[in-house]
Amino acid sequence: MFTNEALTLQSERLYSRPFSSTDARFISHILRDPIIIFWYKKRMSWRLLRYGIRNSVKMNKWVLGWWLIFSKKDKNTLIGVLPLQPLDVTNDIEIGYHSQRDQWGKGYATKAAERLLEHAFTSVGLREICAVALPYNPRSISVTDKLGLTLNKNTLHQDLAHRYFTLNRDDHLARRQASS
Repeated sequence: MFTNEALTLQSERLYSRPFSSTDARFISHILRDPIIIFWYKKRMSWRLLRYGIRNSVKMNKWVLGWWLIFSKKDKNTLIGVLPLQPLDVTNDIEIGYHSQRDQWGKGYATKAAERLLEHAFTSVGLREICAVALPYNPRSISVTDKLGLTLNKNTLHQDLAHRYFTLNRDDHLARRQASS
């Protein structure tokens, strides 16, 4: 059962909360979908999924982890998930976004990630956030652009060539101020 209301994030249309220990079946259709979680050679095992949830719950102590995304209109229908976690190779803090396929192209990933960035920079006090995207994933690259992340370099992630984007807190705050 979810108990950490302090980590709940809201925007005009969306509600997000961290993973809880009982979410495995709820999120399995996203995290076990080989089209969405493409970097695993085969479908993610239930064991690995549960391990990931336990790690996410532990990261809540550092105000990091994975969040579930819901529409405010229907808090029972899962839209997607958002990680804010150390990147496996560099330990830089990475933001990510994975939506159900029927939710692609509706702007949910961008809006939820905007709220998570705000949390990361203002509540957590992080200085920089990174994101990785495959060079042939224009939807993901579009989200990084809308969030204000800039291409930093090309890198290997999960044994695949990725583009590595970054955004620092000062640039984020200046961008937010300019848009208001």
